[in-house]
Amino acid sequence: MKKYCPNCDYYKDASEFSSDKRTASGLNAYCRPCVAARRKSKPVGRPRQAVKTCPTCGETRMSEFGIDRRASDGLNCYCRACVRAQGNKRNAAKRKPCVVSPAEKVRHAIQRPRTREEIEKITGYDEQIVSDVLAQMWDSGEARIDRETRRFKAA
Repeated sequence: MKKYCPNCDYYKDASEFSSDKRTASGLNAYCRPCVAARRKSKPVGRPRQAVKTCPTCGETRMSEFGIDRRASDGLNCYCRACVRAQGNKRNAAKRKPCVVSPAEKVRHAIQRPRTREEIEKITGYDEQIVSDVLAQMWDSGEARIDRETRRFKAA
């Protein structure tokens, strides 16, 4: 069976055409050599700019810009360092400062029986603060002392 290739204007054997299920004949409209020539003549990928400048810091090295497929040149408009800095600022604003009261730290420390010295070491507070907190917990019934081991326990 012979088939016509409109590109090279010849009738060729059907074995010289690739299969294509979308066409009525089941073969590609162009012969394999013409398809290969067309593929070679097309540029691969998007052309890149010679110089790109970050609007924040003025960086101009192309290797410092991340890939962004939606951008016309295929690169992010900000350099990697500026993108990282913007992300860090955004994340820092979301984070809440972790403030724990001395009482909370001591409560956590006495979940297992511990001596006052061990509690001081765990919490990082001095003897006076730990003693005051333990006294308050003792008065409210939150802490008790094991008389044999002389360790504080949560009630």
